[in-house]
Amino acid sequence: MPCDVALWVAERAQVLWDQLREGFPKETEEEFELHVIWDPHRGPGFKPMNKPRAEINMACFFIEITHPGFEFQERYLRGTLAEELHHIVRDRRFGSEPYTYRGEPDSDHLWLEELLHYSLHDFEFEALRFCVRATGDRAELLERVEEHRRRRGRTV
Repeated sequence: MPCDVALWVAERAQVLWDQLREGFPKETEEEFELHVIWDPHRGPGFKPMNKPRAEINMACFFIEITHPGFEFQERYLRGTLAEELHHIVRDRRFGSEPYTYRGEPDSDHLWLEELLHYSLHDFEFEALRFCVRATGDRAELLERVEEHRRRRGRTV
């Protein structure tokens, strides 16, 4: 990745990290790693298990300031950053939390896979909530997940 792109992403990550300090003061004292990568075979973002590292895959974003979709793409990027950084601080506080459900990437019902992903894992649900609060991204998804959790008697 070009250095200016990585720096641009890092600046947005720092703003979100500062916002996380409010709820996770102790967990944000230590640094985190941010890897800005290009891998067309991976998703937009991930946090490797037991590592304070967020990886953001720019192959999933079209970041061109003059493009009409720039605002949406930047919000999506910031939303991805928010979730991955939230995973780092939550992992520091509670330890690694395992997935009980892994969706099928080739599913004909990706919306259902995404709903279950966030609904069945509290750590993913909390990361989504932070994402919406901090960036405004994925608000409709959060509404669907909260409704699903309510109907199943889970905490919202």
